[in-house]
Amino acid sequence: MFQSPFPSHVAFSVVDSLTSAIVPCLAQEEEILPPHTVEATRTGLRAGRQAAHAALTTLGKDDGTPILRQADRSPLWPTGVVGSISHARRSGRTLAVAAVGASARCLSIGVDVEDLQRSMGESLVRRVCTPTEMVWIDAVPEQRLRRALSIFSAKEALFKAFAPIFDGPKTFQGACLEFDPADSSFVVTLTPAMPPRFAAFSKHRVRMQQDDDFVLTTVFLVP
Repeated sequence: MFQSPFPSHVAFSVVDSLTSAIVPCLAQEEEILPPHTVEATRTGLRAGRQAAHAALTTLGKDDGTPILRQADRSPLWPTGVVGSISHARRSGRTLAVAAVGASARCLSIGVDVEDLQRSMGESLVRRVCTPTEMVWIDAVPEQRLRRALSIFSAKEALFKAFAPIFDGPKTFQGACLEFDPADSSFVVTLTPAMPPRFAAFSKHRVRMQQDDDFVLTTVFLVP
C-alpha cells in the first residue's frame, strides 16, 4: 500500500479495490459521471471521490458536500482547501489516491497514479520525454516502459499542481526530470519551453512510489 509522502498537515488517502469496497458517489457526483463511460472507468471515478472524501474527513473538512467539477474538469474543493485526485486500473484492480490541504498552508498539490503496463507508443514517449530523459529510460532496456511511464506520471502530477496557479496549456517538454536514486524522486528543472509565468517556480521535486502494478507520483507546493 502506498504511504503518504506529504507533511502531516496534508491529508492523504488511498482506495484500493484489493482491500476496500468501492462505494457509489454522492447523488450529485454520480450525475457528473460521463453517461456513456465504461463501467471500469466509472468505478475509478467513484474510487477517486471516495478517496477524496476520506482525505477531507482526515483534514476535518468533509461536511457531506459533493465534490463536483470545475470547467477544466478538475475537482471543485470546499472553500479554503486545495487538493488533487487520481485513479488507474490494472487487471481488475482499481487504485485511487487523493491528497488535500488547507490553502493557508498549501499553495497546491498534484497527485497522479498510472498503470505500469499501460500502452505508451514511441511517438508519445518522445513527445513526453526530453533528450536527457530519453538517455535515462534507454539505459535499462527491460525497464524502458516502466521508466517512461514514471516520467509521464511525474509530469502529470507536476502540471496538476501548476494548474490552479497559472493558466495556459501544459507542455511535456517544459520540464526536464532527473532521477535521484537516493529517495526515488525526480528533481525537476523547468525549461525554456515552459511559459515565462512559470519561472517563479523553477525547481521542484516529484516524489515517486511503485508497486508491481502502479506508479504514484506527488508534488507539494508551499505558499
